[in-house]
Amino acid sequence: MTKQPAAVLGTGQTHYVAKRHDVSMAGLVREAIDRAMADAHVAGTTSTPS
Repeated sequence: MTKQPAAVLGTGQTHYVAKRHDVSMAGLVREAIDRAMADAHVAGTTSTPS
């Protein structure tokens, strides 16, 4: 495997409470990714940075 250049363009965090029974692990990942993409102003996002 070769090394690939990478950059952090935005950050995202899920709504934090002790336990999230309303969403799966995949849903938590999606929530964080959507917020990071919105923070980075990347096209195709569905949420706004909070």
